[in-house]
Amino acid sequence: MAILSNGKFYGFLCSVKATGRKLSNGVKEYVEDFVSGFAGHGWKLWEYIKGKWKLEIDSLVVRETMVVFELLIQKIRAVKGALGITQACGRIKTATLDESGQNWLVTIEDEMSFVAHDFIRCQDWTNGTLKGYWVEIAEIRKIDGVDTIVIPVSEFTGGIGYTDGMEAVDPALSGMTTPAVSDEIVQFGNSKNVNRQSAIYLHADEGGQPAIDILFGINSKSFAGCTKIRMGGDIPGTDGLKGFYCENGMIKGTDSKGHVVYCIYPDGTAEFGDGSARFATDKSGHIAGGAISWYWDASKKKICVLHEGSGLNVG
Repeated sequence: MAILSNGKFYGFLCSVKATGRKLSNGVKEYVEDFVSGFAGHGWKLWEYIKGKWKLEIDSLVVRETMVVFELLIQKIRAVKGALGITQACGRIKTATLDESGQNWLVTIEDEMSFVAHDFIRCQDWTNGTLKGYWVEIAEIRKIDGVDTIVIPVSEFTGGIGYTDGMEAVDPALSGMTTPAVSDEIVQFGNSKNVNRQSAIYLHADEGGQPAIDILFGINSKSFAGCTKIRMGGDIPGTDGLKGFYCENGMIKGTDSKGHVVYCIYPDGTAEFGDGSARFATDKSGHIAGGAISWYWDASKKKICVLHEGSGLNVG
């Protein structure tokens, strides 16, 4: 029961609003006016699971004693632009050329998490100007006891463009900048180590297409062909479709006991209705739990349908 029936206590268990209608006895009709969560409104005291009660309000003042057996603090964090979750990142502490002028020597403020052949990216807007580079690390060298990133000067050429709609370094473009103190650098892939070629990329302002991308196989300075899972944004290879995209993935549904009730497998096989229907990649399958099944007759080059019990074969 969301609210008490006595007119003097409307809203005692949850915030309500009048519908403008009246009940048969002439009393105003009210409905619950409450939405849970950070962006919600109103307040409510309710049994959210059997035997467990929850109170949700905007603020709470305790004048004397407050006893809490478990305190869970939930915080909301925000980033501007995009967030990359990869194998390494850091802030540049020093960036100098070596004596030959052929290599950039870069140290970072944090513990060294980069390795040889990592691709690192830096992208930042400063006073309306885009600063950025996407380069490969040649080696991690110990200089005066400090782990130092070595990057050939030749890496800082070209510009960041697009290949098949995905970001990539284009040698025909320009605009690649050089490393500087306080630059935030992030690892995206590795040219040799397959265990460092994946990333999670969350972005909200790239062409107005917010999405969560999971990338695999980043073995060059390009994201082309690397997005294997996407939620939101434009689905790769479509004309503006949005939603969920997964390459070579599996979609599975289970009941409360973990029993599989439907599944679409990476090889194209699909099962629905707890086995009621099955479609296989060899063009065989069944419906109605097997009451009607079919198979592909290669010699006749057509589907043959079998009816259970009768043994009837319908070509």
